[in-house]
Amino acid sequence: MELTPQAVEAALKEGAFLRALVMAFRLNEKEITQAVYGAVPHRDIKLVVRQLPTMYVPKLLAIAAELLEKGPRLEFGLLWIREALMVHGRWIRERTVELASVLRQVNRALVLYEETVLKLWVLRFSHAHKMLTRRSRRCNENTATLSYIIDQSKRREAETDRMQVE
Repeated sequence: MELTPQAVEAALKEGAFLRALVMAFRLNEKEITQAVYGAVPHRDIKLVVRQLPTMYVPKLLAIAAELLEKGPRLEFGLLWIREALMVHGRWIRERTVELASVLRQVNRALVLYEETVLKLWVLRFSHAHKMLTRRSRRCNENTATLSYIIDQSKRREAETDRMQVE
């Protein structure tokens, strides 16, 4: 098997995602590795991670964490990380000290993701709260207006009834 960027590209075109990923890791070229990582379809991530030799798990976690921090494909990165931890969790746990820097990188990416989601939630919630407050004010104004109209109507009816009695 030839180990060139063209061979990686050919493996991708064939749909041999695991082979392409391993070759990209062996080439150790960031752009190629990121391209292969991003080219794997969602439905194939689980299979690729299951068949990935454990020696490449740290590289996979590192690239997933890096792209999770930078990229817009949050769900994609989370899927890679989840599958890697689920499938290779025992192996990772046994080598926690050796993998400490990669695990810190994954943790940092996940914390950043969590903070981003929290900020979005707060912004959305505060916007929704403002909208509800405005609607509540309008409802209160409408209720007050309706109460006034009803009171005026009752007053007129009472005056009409009084005039008819006299």
